[in-house]
Amino acid sequence: MTGSLRRGLLLVTRGFLGLAFAPFLLWLAWLSAKESVVEQARLSRLSREARQVAGVIERIDVEKRRPSLTDGGEDRTRWEYWRIATVRHSYGGRDYPSSLTFRLTGPQEQLRVGDSIPLLVLPDVPEKPYAPGTVAGSWIAVFVQPVLLLGVAALCAFGAFRRDLWRG
Repeated sequence: MTGSLRRGLLLVTRGFLGLAFAPFLLWLAWLSAKESVVEQARLSRLSREARQVAGVIERIDVEKRRPSLTDGGEDRTRWEYWRIATVRHSYGGRDYPSSLTFRLTGPQEQLRVGDSIPLLVLPDVPEKPYAPGTVAGSWIAVFVQPVLLLGVAALCAFGAFRRDLWRG
């Protein structure tokens, strides 16, 4: 490859990283942080404001997955079959389509399509139900994804505008 062609390709790459990819990652980080904070605020209100409604299992899918090990890895020798339920519900006289999916575990594994299951609904956000026992949230999780996206965006911008990184 000739020197001028190489320099031209590096210039285009740096421009893409600095002017297109880094701002896109910043936008994703902002969206992620915004949605995470809103969701965490909803979860903190569940215990005191949620109303219990009856959901109806509309569909059950079976997913084949590798079991997780205690060290965070996967057991490559066997498979687990997870039953994933899709649930619809009504609140305030209005029907809401299937927007909740969750894994059926323990005694719930015996449930079938058409069976009823209790759900938690916040009165101001009835279209977003929560299944008791499946709600998890952590302030650490709220910040991990946005911080990672910000870090990658910073690396892209740094790499795009730092000239001595691209000299051969």
